[in-house]
Amino acid sequence: MTKSSRAVRFIAVPALLVAAALVHTSGAAQAAPPAPTITYLEVAADSTTLRLSWPHVGGTLKEYVVHYRALGSVTWRQSTAAGVGSTYASKVPYVRGRTTYTKSFRAAGIVPGQAYEVTVRAVPTSGLASSANLSKVAVRTNPQLGALTTSATPDGDLTVTWPAYAATPFHQYDLYLREGSGTPSWRTYRTDIATTSHTFTGLRPGAAYTVGARVTQSQARRNGQPIKWVRSEMRTATQSIPMPATPTVPSNELFRSGAPSSFVSTATGEPFVANGVKIKRTAHKKSGVWETPYVVEEVAAMGRAGAPAFNTVRLAMDWSYFQRQVGSSIVIDTDAFAQLDRIIDEAIAQDLYVILDPMHLSNVATASNPSSAMCREDPAMAGAHKGIPAWAWTKVGAVPGTTCASSTAWDALADDALGLQETADYLRYVLERYDGSTARGQQVIAVDLVNEPAADGVTAVDRTQKLVDTVYAPWLAPTGSKSLRAVDPDKILIVTPVAGSGSLVGVDLAKVAQPNVVMTFHDYFGQATGTNATHGIGYSSSGYATQKEDTDQTGNTAMGGSYVPYSSTSKAYATRKAEHTAFVQHAVDVAAAAGMPLYVGEYGVVNPCNGGALAHSTAYAQDTYDIYEALGLSRAVWTHGYWDDMSIWWRESTPCGSVAPKTYFPYAADLTGGAVR
Repeated sequence: MTKSSRAVRFIAVPALLVAAALVHTSGAAQAAPPAPTITYLEVAADSTTLRLSWPHVGGTLKEYVVHYRALGSVTWRQSTAAGVGSTYASKVPYVRGRTTYTKSFRAAGIVPGQAYEVTVRAVPTSGLASSANLSKVAVRTNPQLGALTTSATPDGDLTVTWPAYAATPFHQYDLYLREGSGTPSWRTYRTDIATTSHTFTGLRPGAAYTVGARVTQSQARRNGQPIKWVRSEMRTATQSIPMPATPTVPSNELFRSGAPSSFVSTATGEPFVANGVKIKRTAHKKSGVWETPYVVEEVAAMGRAGAPAFNTVRLAMDWSYFQRQVGSSIVIDTDAFAQLDRIIDEAIAQDLYVILDPMHLSNVATASNPSSAMCREDPAMAGAHKGIPAWAWTKVGAVPGTTCASSTAWDALADDALGLQETADYLRYVLERYDGSTARGQQVIAVDLVNEPAADGVTAVDRTQKLVDTVYAPWLAPTGSKSLRAVDPDKILIVTPVAGSGSLVGVDLAKVAQPNVVMTFHDYFGQATGTNATHGIGYSSSGYATQKEDTDQTGNTAMGGSYVPYSSTSKAYATRKAEHTAFVQHAVDVAAAAGMPLYVGEYGVVNPCNGGALAHSTAYAQDTYDIYEALGLSRAVWTHGYWDDMSIWWRESTPCGSVAPKTYFPYAADLTGGAVR
C-alpha cells in the first residue's frame, strides 16, 4: 500500500491573536514601512477604552492596526469589535492626505490596576507590516479609588474622605460635586496627591449632594515618550446636608419686650428707651473696597465728648453683600460678617446698643435713575431690585436686570423672595451668630428682620396681611425649617408692615403678637390731610398715609401725596405737633390692641445743607422728641452720616455753613433732649 502524500494542515489562529507580519499578495513584496510614533495615549475612566494619536509615517498604506497586550505577554491582541469601520475596531483605514491619526478602541480584558503595552502597526498595500515592538508604549491603568466616606454639618459643610491611593505614579485627585443626583452639571475640584479628604463649604441645609472622586495620572511628552492621561473610574457617594438642630440657646439677653415697652431690662425689670440713630450702610463696598472704616468712624463719633447722648445704633445691612451666590450655591459671606463684627465692637466701645437690620429693602434705583450709586459701586448690587439680591429674584421666577430699577411688578414678587428657604437660612445665621451667649451678641439687643417689605395685594392692609401669613408666621413658628425661634427663642425680633407705613387697622396680628416680638413704624407721615373713617388720621382709604413731612427731597412724591416742609408758614408748629401726636398715638394704639409694643424704626427731617432750613429742622427735632418721650417710644433717627439728605452728622469734607465736617448739626442734640456725651 502506497502512503499518501503528507496533508497540508492550516491552523486556525484566534481572531484576537496577531498573525504573521507578512501580508500575502500576488505581486512583489515591499519593505516594511516605518513604525508609527505614538504621541498621545489616554486610558478612559472605564479602564477599557483607549485613545491614542500618531502622525502618518508617509507613503501609501492599506491601514493602521492598533494592538495591545498585558505587560510580559508575548501575544498582541486586537479589539473584539468587528469590521474596519466599527467605532471601537482596532483597524484604522489609510486616508490620503491625512497627517495625524486618532483612534479610540475598546480593549477587551483590560482591568484596572494592571500594566499594558499598546502599539500601532503600519500595514502597506503589500509586503510586511511595521514591527509592533518599535511602536510599543507601556501604560498602567488606574485601580478604582476605594469607597468614599462622607459627613456633613448643619453649617453647610460636606466632607469627603477616601483611602490613600497606593498605585504610583499619579498626578492628582479629581473631585466632583453637584446638588441632587440627576441633571445638574458637576462642579470640578482638584487636590494634590498628599490629600485624602476635602470639605465643600457653603452648601444648602436640607439639600442632597452627590460627590465623586477619581485619580488622574498625567505625563508630559519627554524623551520621546508620548503624553499620557490615565483616569480611574469615578467613585460616588450621596450626602444630605442636615438642617440645624434646635439648640439650647443661653438665655443671656439683656432685654425682653413687654407691652407697651419695646425694651425691658432683664436685670431690673425697668423699661428702657432706645434712643438711637440709623447708620447706612454696614460692610459696604465702594469700588471693590470695604467702607467699614467709614462706618466705624461714624460709630466712634457718637461716643465723643459733646456728641448727642444717643444710646443705640440701628445698622442697615445690604442683603446682597452678606448672602451671595457662588456657582450654584447660595452662601454666607463670612468676610462681610467679620466687617460687621468690627462695627459692633466699636459700638460696644462707645457704650451703644445695636439693632441689626439684616435686609434693608429700599428702592435703591428708579426708572429715571436705574444705575444708582449702589449699583455702580459693586457688582454684588447688580440686579438687586428693591435691595433684594439678584439670585433671590431668579429663584422666584423673575429675570433681574443689570440695574436695581424697581417697580410695582417687583413689589408683587418681594414676599415670594422673602419666603425662600435661603432667606430664612440667612436670618437663622444672623441669630446664631449674635445670640446672647457672647458679649457681642448681648450688645445686639434686637433684629429688625426686614426693612420696608413689599407684597402683592390691593391695599396696604392686604399686603401687610400677606406678609404676616406667608413670611413672618413661618419665621416666628416654634419649629420648622424656616423657624427663627428654633435658633434663638429669646432675641427681640422686630416686624414691619408693608412699606409706606401702611395702616394696621384690619390686619390680623395674632401670628406675630408673641413674646419678644415688636411692631415697627416708620414715622415720615405726620402731615395729616384728613381722617379716614377706617384707618384714622392721616390715612387714605387704601390704608397708606396721605403725605410726608419735609423728611426728604421736597420735589418727590409720597404714597398718595407730595412732601411738604415742616414750617410754620402754612401751619403753626403747635398745630403740626398736635396732628403728629395724633398720628403716632394712633399707631401705638393699634399695635397695643394686638398686645404688641411699637418701635419707631425710622424718622427724620431734611438738614439745612440739603434743602431744609435750620429753623424747620430745629422745630421738628424738638417737637418729635417731646412726642416720643411722652409715649415712651424707642426710636432711631434716619440717619447719622452717609451723605444723606437727612444726615444729622455732616460727613462731607467741606463745611456746611457753621457746621464743620464730621460734626453734628445743632438740632441733633434736640433729639436727645439736649443731653450730650
